[in-house]
Amino acid sequence: MTILDTEIGLQSTMGNQQLLDRLLIKFRDNHSSFIDNFKLSLQQNDLETATRSAHSLKSNAGQLGAMSVFEAAKALESSCRQGRTELSTELNALETELNAVLEQLEAL
Repeated sequence: MTILDTEIGLQSTMGNQQLLDRLLIKFRDNHSSFIDNFKLSLQQNDLETATRSAHSLKSNAGQLGAMSVFEAAKALESSCRQGRTELSTELNALETELNAVLEQLEAL
């Protein structure tokens, strides 16, 4: 699987590459500290915020074609919704995928 599926991203922007690039930059800037913020929410026993942030990441990643991040965030969100607080497996998987996408987006 490619890190970014540009066809999906272009579908969501109706073929507008400039808009997609702006959204990818926004994704990079908004989610570069996701892991730290998510861990902080867990430390503060704020599962609601953690769940909401996983959901937002999942939605943004799916819209922009970052499907590996979408799948990993989906698993994390699901575990949060089940009330699980031991999320290291899901979080590690997400961190790996997110870092790969963020690294690719550094070029923008």
